[in-house]
Parts: sequence; structure tokens; C-alpha cells
Amino acid sequence: MAALMIEVPQDTQRVLKELKVPGVPCPQVDHITVVHLGDDVSIEQISEMMPFIYEACQAQKPFTVSTSKIGTFPKGDDGVPVIAVIQSSELMKFQKALKKALEVAQFDLEDKFPEYKPHVTLSYCGHERVPNRTFPIVEWGVTSLTLWGADHGTGRLVIQFPLSLAS
Repeated sequence: MAALMIEVPQDTQRVLKELKVPGVPCPQVDHITVVHLGDDVSIEQISEMMPFIYEACQAQKPFTVSTSKIGTFPKGDDGVPVIAVIQSSELMKFQKALKKALEVAQFDLEDKFPEYKPHVTLSYCGHERVPNRTFPIVEWGVTSLTLWGADHGTGRLVIQFPLSLAS
């Protein structure tokens, strides 16, 4: 699997783990997926994408994201994902710019989730739905994008792309 992600800072992870949510907690509440590149993307394909990812990151100024709402997604293989809903108009623009740059470069992205709904997964539960609820706003700055990639199974490649003030 390969994806472009925003890492959640350690102190923010700690705060999010304190939220009382049903189900089996995710061991890691450490990222927001920005673009899912695919389940079977080779290291060679990733290396070809890197200049386009770099250029998109150089055109993006640092920004903030926030969350103050717990929600869910429909039930999947692991149960019902309980999520912290992420809010950021800049993240939405950045995600579109990244996808467009990769599509213009003719990379065939696996579009499992055509509508982008940024989130941090907190747990998986067996219930059909969990009532949405709010909590005090948690906000953090985004200064880089992480590319995570694997040939098969576990991660083999982690690359940081800094955002830029130079654009």
C-alpha cells in the first residue's frame, strides 16, 4: 500500500487517545490520509511520483487543521470506524492539488474513496452507528507531507516532503 499522509503530532495523538469512544482503540492515531495511492504500488512507481509530489508541496504554504467532532463511517471489514472529523479548507485545496498533479502526470490512482473526508481513525466498534458528538477544538499546524509506501505488506519507504513559504 502507498499513501500520502499528514502526521499527527505526538502531543495531539495523546489528546485524541483520551477521547472516550466505543470499540477497540486504534493503536496508532498518528495520521490523516491525504491521497491513497493504491494497494499495489511498487517502489519504482513511487519514485516516479516523487517529483510531482515535491512540486505540489513546494506550492503549498503550511496550514492548520482542527477537529472537534466524533463521527463514524459505514461498517467495513474491521467494524465501524469511529473517527475524529478533520476540518481545514486548506487541506481540502491541498488534497485536490496533489490528486490533480498526479493525474496530470498520468499516474493511475486507485480511487477507493472518491469523496475526500479527512479524519483520524480512533477505534473500530461492532455497533452499526455511534452518535456524533463534539469536544473542545484540537488544532495543530501542518508543515510537511509524508509519503508512505510498501512493495508488499509492511512499510518499506517513508519520505517527508516539506511545505514551503517560498511559493
